[in-house]
Amino acid sequence: MSKRNHNAVRTCLGCAERDLKRAMVRVALVGGVATVDAAQRHAGRGGYLHRSLPCLERFERHRLKPFRSLKSPVGMAERRRITETIKAGWLGTVRGDKIIVNGA
Repeated sequence: MSKRNHNAVRTCLGCAERDLKRAMVRVALVGGVATVDAAQRHAGRGGYLHRSLPCLERFERHRLKPFRSLKSPVGMAERRRITETIKAGWLGTVRGDKIIVNGA
């Protein structure tokens, strides 16, 4: 049997474009609160965001409605906390409009 290459593809919560899972940051619902799941290990519903400032800003401005991937509304305060966590370099450093993940 031949070995098949599989590259998981996800849709960004900010720009709604599809991209490779490894190119994005996972946002998961933990105890009903949306949080950054850097290790991609939390169980349950999750969504993905590009590591670009335009996507993070669109995600933050998004109207208060349930995100289909999370099946839950994410309040403005939660969205702001998520984007600030990513922008602050918790996952890497900012270069231009991209967030570079440390070690990647």
